[in-house]
Amino acid sequence: MLKTLAWLKEEKSQISNESGMHNIGVILLVIGIMALLYPAIKMGFDSIMNKFTETAATTDVNVSNPLGEATEWQY
Repeated sequence: MLKTLAWLKEEKSQISNESGMHNIGVILLVIGIMALLYPAIKMGFDSIMNKFTETAATTDVNVSNPLGEATEWQY
């Protein structure tokens, strides 16, 4: 524990210097923005996938899994 604290106090640490703090701030900002945008992105993706899985001509046709099973994509 003492070695870790000493390492953090020195300039060798990525977190202790100014650019390291900047990098962590940017990462946290990106995570926060993505948390806010995720519902809108998911809604858009679901809308696009609904266009592929439902037909306009008839309502009795519904493709349950347009991409197939995961085992079908394996080599």
